[in-house]
Amino acid sequence: MTFLQGLKADAYEVVVISPRNYFLYTPLLPASATGAVEDRSIVEPVRKQLKSKGFTYLQAEARHIHAGDRKISCVGVASAGSGNVCEFELEYDYLVNAVGSVPNTFGTPGVEEHATFFKEVTHATALRRQVAQALERASLPGTPVEEARELLTFAIVGGGPTGVELAGELYDLLKEDVAKEYPEELMSLLKVVIVELQDHILSMYDRKISEYATAEFKKRAGRGNFEVCLNSRVVAVEEGRLRIADMDSGGERAIPFGACVWSTGIKMHPLCEGLKEELCADDAESCPANVRSLATDKAMRVRGRLAGGRIFALGDCATVERPKSLEAAKRIFCGGGGGRGGGPRGGGGRGGGGPPRG
Repeated sequence: MTFLQGLKADAYEVVVISPRNYFLYTPLLPASATGAVEDRSIVEPVRKQLKSKGFTYLQAEARHIHAGDRKISCVGVASAGSGNVCEFELEYDYLVNAVGSVPNTFGTPGVEEHATFFKEVTHATALRRQVAQALERASLPGTPVEEARELLTFAIVGGGPTGVELAGELYDLLKEDVAKEYPEELMSLLKVVIVELQDHILSMYDRKISEYATAEFKKRAGRGNFEVCLNSRVVAVEEGRLRIADMDSGGERAIPFGACVWSTGIKMHPLCEGLKEELCADDAESCPANVRSLATDKAMRVRGRLAGGRIFALGDCATVERPKSLEAAKRIFCGGGGGRGGGPRGGGGRGGGGPPRG
């Protein structure tokens, strides 16, 4: 949307294709799932903004990009699942690909069938509904304690920013708000479980931040109703059950759950995968090794002869290749030669030996 807002209305004939007719502010999804903010507060309809600039919007899903013919195959969202599917093709002079990414299951059995992803507002709504249903079902007369315990266990797979924030929001909701409305003995059965493959959460952040967050979650686990499973790999997701294996011992155990959220990472969107295959088949030498996104130059133009400088990629679906920056990094950190001053920063370089600080 930021890109579209910057385009001059009278300079281009713009057609926007998206299966979602609203902009979603994803950082607030965990708060939306727990009711801290309303769903309508994190979405913004796009038609009004696009109409004001004279742009055309089509609620459809792009299925394939034909780079050689400069065409896009699409299917209308409203027609999907009906007997009258609307399929069409659009020609383009320039194409901006900003489809983002999709959740990565890493081939784990049962994820799509028994877990909830967490990238859309519909996912937040689904989780909120599952938690509410589990609470009501557990509170019914005659519900065995063990069954109630299983229903009130909420598992989150993935110790990245989304999983960590969701675990914290969900725990606070259950312990501070929900606990006021349900019997105390029932609330003692509550548990939020976060499962992470590595030995610390928030591994993509600075080590100090990661260590602090891990320590805080372990403190919370010590007070009960919270569990942190580190060095744990998910073997399978079954109906109402998560099977995990300890990375050190190899031992397996099952975690029953009332709801499970899968937030382990992302992979390339199928639309981008198809485009990359076409570009690489045409020009194997320029085919990038990156498997998570499309390779672009610093002007965001997708690499490849067939792309012809007419296809651009933005956001999660793009990786900007900077060969000069990579070469400079190699000289600094790996000790390669060829830099100014006769080599990497050392006795003849500025600032003494070793990599620069900060």
